[in-house]
Amino acid sequence: MRVLPFIQVDEDPDFDIIQEGNKINIYVDLRGKGLNIDNIQVKINSNSVYIIDQQSNSTVKTINLAANTNLQVSEVRKHNGTLLIILEKNN
Repeated sequence: MRVLPFIQVDEDPDFDIIQEGNKINIYVDLRGKGLNIDNIQVKINSNSVYIIDQQSNSTVKTINLAANTNLQVSEVRKHNGTLLIILEKNN
């Protein structure tokens, strides 16, 4: 496993982070959590990615990044209870 310098190591089995060139792909397993995947929203700040259930207005998961990663969400894909969050570096 290669540790990315801007990602904090986490033992959470519900998500995986993979770097592909200029992009960071975060795969999040939300199956079995009783959520409607269509009501999920993703927000990011300088050091965290937040997965929010819009129906209950609650944070489902927070994924901590290293400080000031300068990333933005470029795409979110939803499939069978799994999210793919694609982050790209801001220019």
